[in-house]
Amino acid sequence: MAAIERRRDDEKVANIETVLGTVDDPRFPPASLDMVFVVNAFHDLEKPVELLANLLPSLKPGATVVVMDRDHERASDSEGHFLTRAEVEEIVGRSVFEVVRVETFLRYHNLYILAARK
Repeated sequence: MAAIERRRDDEKVANIETVLGTVDDPRFPPASLDMVFVVNAFHDLEKPVELLANLLPSLKPGATVVVMDRDHERASDSEGHFLTRAEVEEIVGRSVFEVVRVETFLRYHNLYILAARK
């Protein structure tokens, strides 16, 4: 976190605020986010269902959550580190979100577009 703050200050970028969350709570301010983009991390989350639940209050109405993660079938993953599409959809299905679309145009990654359940 300190490295990000130093770079932010060195480059005089005014619109970056660092927030230290926990494994199940991102601790973002309420109703403050238009979009959340999770890049190459969803497969490593210890408590993804709980994290998604605690993310919801931080979203503005109509906000989108995008998860970009490697596709187990298209990326070399002999160790089984990455999640399959079915596993991602199952985890999201247990959360307060639903997968509304999956984009597969990237070479090794899927983009899972999530929306809060109504």
